[in-house]
Amino acid sequence: MNAKLKVCLNAGLVFCWWLCGVIAMMIFQGETFITSSYVVMQIVTTIGYGDVPVSHWMYWFFTIYVLVGIVIVANIINDFSDSLLDKGVDRLSSSMKSLQHRVGGMDSDDENEHDKAVTGAAFDLGAAALIFFAFVLFGVIFYSLLEYCSCSYGVTSIDGCDASSYDSCVRTNGATKSWADCVYMSVITLTTVGFGDVSPKSTWGRLIAVFWMLFGVLSSANLVEAIGTFIQKAFKESDKKTNNRLAFDDLDHAGTGRISKAQFLAWMLVKEGYVKRENIKLFFSLFDKMDANHNGKINYSTLKKHFHAEDDEDESMAMLG
Repeated sequence: MNAKLKVCLNAGLVFCWWLCGVIAMMIFQGETFITSSYVVMQIVTTIGYGDVPVSHWMYWFFTIYVLVGIVIVANIINDFSDSLLDKGVDRLSSSMKSLQHRVGGMDSDDENEHDKAVTGAAFDLGAAALIFFAFVLFGVIFYSLLEYCSCSYGVTSIDGCDASSYDSCVRTNGATKSWADCVYMSVITLTTVGFGDVSPKSTWGRLIAVFWMLFGVLSSANLVEAIGTFIQKAFKESDKKTNNRLAFDDLDHAGTGRISKAQFLAWMLVKEGYVKRENIKLFFSLFDKMDANHNGKINYSTLKKHFHAEDDEDESMAMLG
């Protein structure tokens, strides 16, 4: 299936899941569309403030709702894993093309390529950090100006609170937010910790929070990925080069300084990170044990004996049946 189509289908699936939760809250809880959207988005983004109480009937609904959500998330994770595998294949293809250019006599500077990779990763990290902190800054400014004191509404309305002025709101125990509170709430929210001790209270605050939480959490995930990529490019490449040399030495059993085509295949798998060096050693050790004639070759019947013996047993049982 086309990658873009998968993304669209997953987005549609999540939207339908979110919409079902919103409709259920509106019908069974009697909440407004904004409050319902606000609560369900907490579930979708795993923030979970817990600041809006729900009835016992809704306990049962959300229990089932979250379990269904696990299935949806599992499907998305599976597609994401496939996407990572496709990226790995593309990376291997790109590496092969680069190697072909080198073998063909085109100039190539490993150090320069490494510097470019680190620079690119640093740029991506900077962009991801800028986007994330832009969402944090938006939360700080928006909620410090809109909700410096709020009496809330609906089931979370504060009894006896007077919102006619800031002084009267504070005097009648309205929910206040300082700049520090807004910084704290923004970071805790966008990193999906969601303690719930400081959360949006007003109608507009919760409406904006529906979109702010969704895209802010995505920016947080993007930042985490960018940090991991930068660390990989900047600090682990030297270890990778050392590991590549050790893998070559492991494959060069005769110590000739040369490897065969099959050994080159094994080395490339280690180099690109698809197989660990230790596993390659185990594979060759296993091959040596199965090579009864010690001629460096084994036939398929030997492989079938060791890896597919259960298939013969199943066929025998089927014939007896």
